[in-house]
This record gives sequence, structure tokens and C-alpha cells, in this order.
Amino acid sequence: MRSVPWLFDVSRGMLLPTEWYVDAYLSADTQTATLRRGRFTKLESPVIGDIAQNWRVVSRGAYAQVARAGDLLRVSMTDDDIDRPFRVEGRFSDEELVEIVSFVRSSPRKPSLPPDPDGTIRLELPDEIDGKLPIAKLVRTGRPLVRITLRVVIRQARMCSWSECKTNG
Repeated sequence: MRSVPWLFDVSRGMLLPTEWYVDAYLSADTQTATLRRGRFTKLESPVIGDIAQNWRVVSRGAYAQVARAGDLLRVSMTDDDIDRPFRVEGRFSDEELVEIVSFVRSSPRKPSLPPDPDGTIRLELPDEIDGKLPIAKLVRTGRPLVRITLRVVIRQARMCSWSECKTNG
């Protein structure tokens, strides 16, 4: 069965503005009202005169998208929306994905470290997860360890649905 992209994340390279990158999120393999799981394909192309020259597949993988609390899944979003799709590496149940995303979005803080016996006060930074940042990647590093990468937008990007990209280029 052939999947059709439902969302494109398009960006130009920061160091090499002569490169374009596209993350094409393919139709969901599974979906509920609040969770979408599927596959993505990352493409890149050199650009000459604002025209992509030769698209090539750089990588493929799995993604998930978890709706904001109390909302349904959306297909149109901006680059910094917290409910945008993110990459998933390793095995996660649907319940685990929703639970981890909910935890991150709650902006949890690390517990304070007690002062040392000599009175030295220690501080670990960052002491809080910024739950307003979108998740970029979730990686199962072992049971029960999970690495969460948050997305800090430092590039110009454009996101569009399949129909918008076909219409507006």
C-alpha cells in the first residue's frame, strides 16, 4: 500500500542556503482522535536559482503526533506548535507516548538539591523542561530510559498540508 504525505516540513539550510530539506509525513498507519502514528521520509536537494535540482532520500523513520490536552489532532500548524509530529525511535505503546508527551507539556521541574553539609548550594541547569517547546524526537534508550529532544526553532521553515503545498507550491 502506498502512503500519501499529509504534511510537509520545508526548510532551507542555515549554513548552506543552497540546500532545501523536506520532512514528508506520510498518511497515518494508526490514528485515534488524539494520537497519530506513521512514517516520515526526509529529503534534501541542492538549489540553484531558487529551484530544487535533485531530490534524494536522506532517511526514513517513524513519527507520532499527540493532540493538545482537550483538543483533536490537527493537520495545519506552525513550526513552533507543540502538537506537531515528532520522530520516534524504539518501541513505545500508544499509552506511553501520550503519557510522556503529557509529562513534557506539564513543564516539570527538577526537585531542588539539598545543600551539602559544608553549606555549598548546588544547582543543575536546566532545572525545568519548557513544555511550550515542541518535541522533536523521542528515543527509547533502554527500559525504562527515554531521551527526549525538544525543538528550538532557529531556522526559517514552512509547513503545509499536501493540498496546500500542491496548490501554493
